[in-house]
Amino acid sequence: MTKQFVSFLSVGLGTMGLYYLILFLALSVAHCPDLIGVSIAYLISVGFHYNMNKWFTFSAKKNSHRVTLIRYLIVNSGNFLILLIFVKFFDEVFSVSAYISSFLSLTITTLVGFLAGKYWIFKQVKG
Repeated sequence: MTKQFVSFLSVGLGTMGLYYLILFLALSVAHCPDLIGVSIAYLISVGFHYNMNKWFTFSAKKNSHRVTLIRYLIVNSGNFLILLIFVKFFDEVFSVSAYISSFLSLTITTLVGFLAGKYWIFKQVKG
């Protein structure tokens, strides 16, 4: 396991903590419907995740913020769709909570996020 992947997982754990805190507040305190709760939690935690990966995991300080942010949003739109599909599917088919189905979606979105981050979003610019 590379140092960069360990860093990515560490950032991911911090992001997951933030996500679940917001999800808990949205579902248990504000009583939002599941898809609204996971959407709020996802959108808020994405900003933290982007900045930590840009500066810490991939050290992409020379990369254009505009370019990396657009690429990041494209990949995370796909990951967000995967999350919504998991939440909806596991709720309707198995009556699984949004907490568990969100966690299960990480099996796909973590791999997609790391590979896209390393080879496309934060790919080091020359110079």
